[in-house]
Amino acid sequence: VTHDDHAAPFRSLRAQVPTELADRLLAQVRATSGRTETTRAPFTGEELFTYPLSSEADVEEAFARARVAQRAWAARPVAERAAILARIHHMAFARQDELLDLLQLEAGKPRYDAFQELLRHVTLPKIAKLSCVAPEPMR
Repeated sequence: VTHDDHAAPFRSLRAQVPTELADRLLAQVRATSGRTETTRAPFTGEELFTYPLSSEADVEEAFARARVAQRAWAARPVAERAAILARIHHMAFARQDELLDLLQLEAGKPRYDAFQELLRHVTLPKIAKLSCVAPEPMR
């Protein structure tokens, strides 16, 4: 078996990953450094995505915006925050195949390991939601 035979499934997998999500996310990132970084598939060395790099000032601005957003988040009622966390949980599971594909491509993880990582991250919003909800009074 040649190296190219092993790489073929991963190349076809890359073609299945839509770039619209990456484009939407990158459109929200402030990156004024003028530099870029390209990620490569560990199995094949194939270029996956090229994205702009943020400057130190961009990161400082992002932290300032995050502090403002955190105050707005904290001002929301607990039940509303819990509902948002539950929605994140459900959305991640609904898109799990796409997320697993990305983890496999970018990190070179076997599917099982990618699933374990995804499970850890999508379970956190569910746990946080449960911790936001006041327990029922005991009778």
